[in-house]
Amino acid sequence: MTEQAKPASEFYVERPDLGEIFVDSIHNVSFQSTILKIELCSMRFDQGLTGGPPRFLKVPVCRLVMPTETIVELRDKLQGVIQKLTADGILKVVHPAGTGSH
Repeated sequence: MTEQAKPASEFYVERPDLGEIFVDSIHNVSFQSTILKIELCSMRFDQGLTGGPPRFLKVPVCRLVMPTETIVELRDKLQGVIQKLTADGILKVVHPAGTGSH
């Protein structure tokens, strides 16, 4: 009789050296095969030092790439955050005109 292999355990390991990236816009979302790609950007102010007028630049700061299983996990976690923000009154549900909801 052989012993069945046990599945590997999953452990979360904190990385204190991991930096945070501020994102204030999403430039592109694409899906190919089983992979989702999200290009996250930050708006930067260009003072027009080259003689042109001041302008805002949308600069990519991260390209997030994830498989289908992780997309589902992200959706579930974001739905939980949205429900909490709604319950706390931070977000309001807006129903499109003509739906009969108030």
